[in-house]
Amino acid sequence: MGARATHSVEEFKPVTNDWKRVPNVNLVADVKSWTERTLGLPYEAFCASVLLRQGKSDAIITAGGTERLKILKKIIGAERYEELSKRIHDATRVRELALKALKQKREGLESISSDQIDVAKADVEVAETAHTTATEAVENATKLLEYARLWAHLSPKIGDLETKIRAAETRQVEAGQIRADHQRLIELSGVLPILKTVLPLRDGLCGTKQNFDDVVAEHSELSEKLTTLNEQIEKIQRDVTTDATAADGLDKSIKELRAAIARTENLKKAAEELAMIESEVLGFDPNLDATLATTGARLATTTADERKARDELASCKSQLKTAKAECDKYANLEVGVTCSECGQEVTAEHAEKERARTVRLFQLLTQTVYESEAFAQSTANDVSQLKTEQTCLTNEIQKRDRLRVRSKDKRHDLETLGGLADAAIFAERLQTISADVTRDESQRVSLREKCTLDESELKRLVPECKQLTKTVTQLAGQRDTHEKQLSADTTKHETMIEQLPEAWREIATSELMNLEHEQFKLNKSGVAEQYRQLEQDAALRSEW
Repeated sequence: MGARATHSVEEFKPVTNDWKRVPNVNLVADVKSWTERTLGLPYEAFCASVLLRQGKSDAIITAGGTERLKILKKIIGAERYEELSKRIHDATRVRELALKALKQKREGLESISSDQIDVAKADVEVAETAHTTATEAVENATKLLEYARLWAHLSPKIGDLETKIRAAETRQVEAGQIRADHQRLIELSGVLPILKTVLPLRDGLCGTKQNFDDVVAEHSELSEKLTTLNEQIEKIQRDVTTDATAADGLDKSIKELRAAIARTENLKKAAEELAMIESEVLGFDPNLDATLATTGARLATTTADERKARDELASCKSQLKTAKAECDKYANLEVGVTCSECGQEVTAEHAEKERARTVRLFQLLTQTVYESEAFAQSTANDVSQLKTEQTCLTNEIQKRDRLRVRSKDKRHDLETLGGLADAAIFAERLQTISADVTRDESQRVSLREKCTLDESELKRLVPECKQLTKTVTQLAGQRDTHEKQLSADTTKHETMIEQLPEAWREIATSELMNLEHEQFKLNKSGVAEQYRQLEQDAALRSEW
């Protein structure tokens, strides 16, 4: 919801020389009410005469004739005067219409003669005489009416007194019976309330005693049954505890046997692995180390030969390269040039001879390089083969050594787990332990099943025991209640019996209805009122 617009009015306080807000003026309606109550002007007239709204300061100057009249009316509050003028004109118009109607009615009346006035005066005298006579007659009738009212008032009283006198005479005749009946009524009124309580109480005592005996007998019977049931539950609980403990012991034994099986299986597996490892170790060549040493020596020699062959090959290749360069040099040697070797002029014979010499040297070196390469390759192959053999021998020795380490570790494990033994012995031991596990598991299953049956029986017996306990508790409460009720009723019965006269103490319950009927008849006969009136008759008869 949007906030409500707030307005206020402030007034100047000369004492404080300050403007103060007028209290309880917070809304537009409050400002209108304050303006009309304080200034006697409507809110619109006040705004029009005092406030200059933004942009409207020249409204009265620029307005037309009709609009300017409206603004001026708002300024002076002419609406109230216009309303008052309208009401005055309306009231004047109504009164003028009424006056006109009365004048018309007056003009329509006939004129009265003097004879008619004399006749009217005579009629008035006759009427006044009749009025005086009637007034005297009314006064006489009023007096007679008072006497009649007194007679009407006293006649029933006289008849009532005569009736009372006759009734008193009748009561005097029946005075003996009235007094006897009144005494009987008093006696019945005294004993019947007690009898109405005592007789049902006396009859109820027998039922209460029988209920008390029945509850006591049932409580005793169910208490014995509850004791037997509790003993049965305690025995079953002991059996469950014993069987559960035995089953837990078997669980522990089975767990230990399974641990023994695991250990034995580990021993058996370790023994089998040890036997297999030792068998593999025996399968190795006993001369592996010597063979590896021999192979190593051969490899060293062959490696040196390979290195030497490589060096020789490199030297031959260098010489061959030099020879090739000389062949190329002398292949195009020209006649007449100076020989770079001997410094002499080159002849045709000399050139041919040098070419033949360099060719032979090149061919010889080529053959040497070929042979050196073949020898170097052969030694390289021998080195590779020897390295392969050395690697194989090394691997075999390492494998043998690993097996020996494993054999040593397995032997140590066996010694740690319980010593050395044949795998067949461990297998036999496993069979024995497994048989023990099977036996204990069977016993455990039997015990668990017995526990389950006993727990099922407990689930059946415990609610029954709780319900029986609840019933026994309820019966004990009922027994105590009946006992208290029996004691209270007995005490109450004895106390109320003592309140009865001796002759009334052995009244049977069957007579109570007759006594109540007798009391009802006596009450209905009005004997109490008759006795009261009989006692008053002697004192009131002379007055009547």
